[in-house]
Amino acid sequence: MLSRICRECGREYGPQDLSHAANFKRAKCCSAACMHAYKRFAPKHADRMFWPKIDRSGGPDACWPALKTDPRGYARFLNSGPYAYAHRTAWLLTRGPIPDGMEVAHRCDVRRCCNPAHFFLATHDENMKDMKAKGRQAWGERAKRNKIKLADAKAILAKKPPRSRMGDGLAVALAADYNLSVGSIYAIWAGRTWVGLHNEHPGDGGST
Repeated sequence: MLSRICRECGREYGPQDLSHAANFKRAKCCSAACMHAYKRFAPKHADRMFWPKIDRSGGPDACWPALKTDPRGYARFLNSGPYAYAHRTAWLLTRGPIPDGMEVAHRCDVRRCCNPAHFFLATHDENMKDMKAKGRQAWGERAKRNKIKLADAKAILAKKPPRSRMGDGLAVALAADYNLSVGSIYAIWAGRTWVGLHNEHPGDGGST
């Protein structure tokens, strides 16, 4: 009698176990439930469903780039859940659970890298500080939301009036000249955006 081994549960099954004998020719699993589980990612499926999507040809010390990434440069593995991002999946598969409140950060600063040897756990604040310290935060003209150039921001800041005159019409005039809102002008003057112009530390800048 024909028989196969279910790829999900390991049980031996035959045509009589399926709803239609013709299904046996292309069946990989002994039941619809096992087939559903077989198609759904789980750590035991990593060698089939995850690692083939990661380039590990560089060796244990090199970056392991994911073959596909989202527009931000990260590799998305699933749409949601603990395995949503490939680098988090790599950590979960090799290092175990990620504690609540912790993020998987990259020492190599390569977003698509999935080599656990290049990761460390950090809180969100620690991750942001690490990003700033390495100069990776988008600020000034690199920030996609910015509507003006660095030279324009410097010119606006240079025209900041004394605090006693902050209520005059200068902010309104500058907003019209640079096609910004009045609030954006005050934000530059107050240092809430383009912070690097105030503290001479470009890694801390904001956006307007």
